[in-house]
Amino acid sequence: MFDWQVALIAVVLLVSDNTFVERSRMVRNEYLASMFALLAFYLFELAERRKRGWLYAASGLAAGAGVMTHTNIL
Repeated sequence: MFDWQVALIAVVLLVSDNTFVERSRMVRNEYLASMFALLAFYLFELAERRKRGWLYAASGLAAGAGVMTHTNIL
């Protein structure tokens, strides 16, 4: 949570490592849940910067979709 460039580098590093999610301790694929979690964090950071209510709501919806996809997102 330092800057958007640091977050972008972290996401690129995670995406470039195919074994990060594929060989995790969980048996199931968690690509969709990870995507929703990253989207929720991104939308929350965007909402904090722009102070828009609909971005907070979108962040909550993305987090809820991530929890419904896989409960480890909590």
